[in-house]
Amino acid sequence: MPKEFSVALKGALSLFIVGTHISSLCQPDEALLWLRVCNLLTPLALVFFFFLSGYGLMTQLRLRTLRTPTTSPATLWAGWLPRRLWGLLKPFLFFYAVALFFLFAGVGFDHIPQALAQLKVNFIIWKVGIPGPLTAAWYLLELMVLYVFFYFSFRYVRRWGRAVLVLVGLTLLLMLVAWQVGFGYYWLRYPLCFSVGVVYAIYERSIYKRVKAFRLISLIFTLLLGGIYIWSVQTFPN
Repeated sequence: MPKEFSVALKGALSLFIVGTHISSLCQPDEALLWLRVCNLLTPLALVFFFFLSGYGLMTQLRLRTLRTPTTSPATLWAGWLPRRLWGLLKPFLFFYAVALFFLFAGVGFDHIPQALAQLKVNFIIWKVGIPGPLTAAWYLLELMVLYVFFYFSFRYVRRWGRAVLVLVGLTLLLMLVAWQVGFGYYWLRYPLCFSVGVVYAIYERSIYKRVKAFRLISLIFTLLLGGIYIWSVQTFPN
């Protein structure tokens, strides 16, 4: 999958995520049809968003490995992590600024002291996994953590199969911590999709051949996953 296509697809998926948070601010009779559709499809959009993030990182690593004359980790990974984190931090800060505006608008600009007091409380108390009023961009923060896991897994483990095991182990540890500290269920639902994207990028050709050879089984498996998805959304909505 070309990088430009995956980036464009992630941008389209982001529209569903943004639409869900907009619809949460509307009354049931005020939400447009598009916003209602977003509310239903956002969990699926997040599944693909995390999947494409892992797929994109691994695909670029494969290409960089082929193009770089030396396989020295220091050369392959020079400046990689700061660039990736900054790429996520920019939209994170943008959404944070938007969230601050809605915080003050909700309290009222005539009651700025009360809004500042609420902001202070939000900074002190970690709510749904992120400080402050910014609940809309929680997935960007979780992706930052997964990017760090990806870096340490593939930077210091030379064999990709073992690196995937390290990545999955770190991701499970993140999910355990998120569950213990009471983050929302959405913190537990999506991070493994990132690892699945990484695995798919490594074995893409082999997986494609097997899926093509066993079309019927692949269709049944896809329908089963769809059923699990619907069950998880209805059982763990938050």
